[in-house]
Amino acid sequence: SLKIDFPLCRASLCLEPSAGFGGGAMAAEEDGSYVCPACGGLVRLQRRQAHETLWCPKLAASSDRDDDDDADAGDHVSMEVKALLSPQYSARMPVELSFAPNAPLVFTQDVAESTFRYDRHVDFATGGQLWWSELVLAELLVLQRRGPRATEQTRGLRPAALALGCGTAPVSAYVAAALGWEVLCTDLPQVLPSARNNFESNKNSFDAMCTALGSEGCVDFLPLPFGDEFPEETRKWIESRGGVGLVLCSDCIWQEHRHRPLAVTLSELLQTPGSEALVGYQVRQHEERKFFGVIDHYNLRSEPL
Repeated sequence: SLKIDFPLCRASLCLEPSAGFGGGAMAAEEDGSYVCPACGGLVRLQRRQAHETLWCPKLAASSDRDDDDDADAGDHVSMEVKALLSPQYSARMPVELSFAPNAPLVFTQDVAESTFRYDRHVDFATGGQLWWSELVLAELLVLQRRGPRATEQTRGLRPAALALGCGTAPVSAYVAAALGWEVLCTDLPQVLPSARNNFESNKNSFDAMCTALGSEGCVDFLPLPFGDEFPEETRKWIESRGGVGLVLCSDCIWQEHRHRPLAVTLSELLQTPGSEALVGYQVRQHEERKFFGVIDHYNLRSEPL
């Protein structure tokens, strides 16, 4: 199997200006400031209530969440500001691919309302947004012309590709279909309705993409949870095509507890001779790289692209 490794820098935005440390506690009192007993920071008295209820770092540290992105003050920031900081909070996400500028895609994303906490620890929560490695994978498919090989086209079976954990915006699956693959997009059942709706709303752009790449496949949607027995309908789809020749997987390895279930599913999908998987991911906290040690136990090998 092959992997894509594109480490990106993550920027942090501090919304509470830090106060300067003057001449100690007495100077702090004279300046109308106090030392927070929880975090030790110097805070203006006018901001005491806001600091202790919203901004104190110890508030996040006391949380039982273990993810950095959940350990900040983001829950108290308006959705408008969140949308400026991260595309995952935009209700609509436009996408323009380099090889098809006249076929823009627009995806409807499932975002949290201002009164509801977006919880990425819920199994299907992250399936509602477009993740950037998906775009990298889509461009790579075209750059390397990863359409079906001649052997796949002449063995009497329809060449099949499968997108694992496709999410609501499986751009690489669209591209694979436009390159001639019959693509099955798979994810948890809760995610698939929005994925289908987005495909239908982008059908004209998909047709234009097929014209630009000179081929046309098809896109289907069926459930496939990592590590579980394949649902009957999904298994029949795969078997009717003699297995899959290409597996696409974007940003599915950032949680270490999902590594083994994903490896189990990959090992079953990649039993077709000559099949390969393209795994796109962003390095966040090094959990991603641990995945490639896990797959060694399932007779899978990887190499960077």
